[in-house]
Amino acid sequence: MHGVVGYLFIYPSTAFHELGHALAGLAVGVEITKIEVGLGKEMKRIRIWGTEFIFSTGFGGFTYPGRFPNTHNTHIKLRLFILSFGGPLADLTLAMALVLAMDSSWSNHLEEHRLYVPHVLLITQLYETYRSIWPRQWSYKGYSLNNDGADLISIPFYDWDELDYAQAGFYLSPAMNAFEKGDFAESEDICREGLKFIPDSMYLKQHLACALIASAKGEEARRILEKALLANIDPRFSAYLHANLAAAWLLEGSQAGIRKALEHTEKSFEENEIRNNHDAIVNKAFVLIEEGKVDEGIAILEKSVDMSEPIRIEENCVSSHAYLAYGYLLKGNREGALKLIERIESKSWPKSGFDSVLLARIIEHTNNFGRSQRAE
Repeated sequence: MHGVVGYLFIYPSTAFHELGHALAGLAVGVEITKIEVGLGKEMKRIRIWGTEFIFSTGFGGFTYPGRFPNTHNTHIKLRLFILSFGGPLADLTLAMALVLAMDSSWSNHLEEHRLYVPHVLLITQLYETYRSIWPRQWSYKGYSLNNDGADLISIPFYDWDELDYAQAGFYLSPAMNAFEKGDFAESEDICREGLKFIPDSMYLKQHLACALIASAKGEEARRILEKALLANIDPRFSAYLHANLAAAWLLEGSQAGIRKALEHTEKSFEENEIRNNHDAIVNKAFVLIEEGKVDEGIAILEKSVDMSEPIRIEENCVSSHAYLAYGYLLKGNREGALKLIERIESKSWPKSGFDSVLLARIIEHTNNFGRSQRAE
């Protein structure tokens, strides 16, 4: 169903579905910060009783819960379950109302004129109900998420980590999108907004620290990460907190800071999970080179840097190229070092504040790799 038929039948059904989520959440004390109907180009935005309603082209919708009451995890699971069930319940309610409408005089009058509007509405609504309840994954802003049916099966079995992610995910996804586009200030703002409603979220604290590090705000990132480390109860998070602390201390740049970075790097790699994390691996290489373990650092970075691929914010980043060049220079391979630095300077590649600080430091330490002046 497309075009006019879709907007006449599916769009109102989607709005009713999202309203069901919102009312269910409000009924159990969950704040609703935003409701999206349609996931295309924005047409209209209004605010009613503190909730923002965004109407866009296209189909699909999303309801953003805000602050959850600070209660036991079992109660949070129950609230999440009711919040998720509100949409399918609204679908079923609307389907039942359409069945009753088919027996009305209004429906009979339409049938006499061969206008089977209630029938089409019912078929459409039953299809939308099926799509809502049948467990599956769907794509939202580039991320794969559970639909309501999958959530209803999963929520009773959530552990502490999944509960945090379930609450934080509504902020984390747009924050990560902003980060990947290089808009670190926007990513930081989204995380701060989420932490107003979910102040204990390790996911949001960790991503906020990443955004701060990318903006070269190492001192603030360290404060957040050190407090998070003290409050953390999940050893899997500890590895990532230590890895990010290593990056934050690397920004500081002093010998004491480098020693702190090495200490946190070693602690982060005590957990197996971190050993496949690209950022943690390359940051470890940076610290190793700073500590004089140049061969080890080069071996890691040679696997990370790809000269045939464009330089990006995350993988194949400016700082990976810069530290590999630094390592090469320390080992006497000036030709290899200059090739990497000249590639960085060949065009305006995307880079974070973290990249810029580290690159400037290496340029200073090496006297611009022995060149008379830095290429602009």
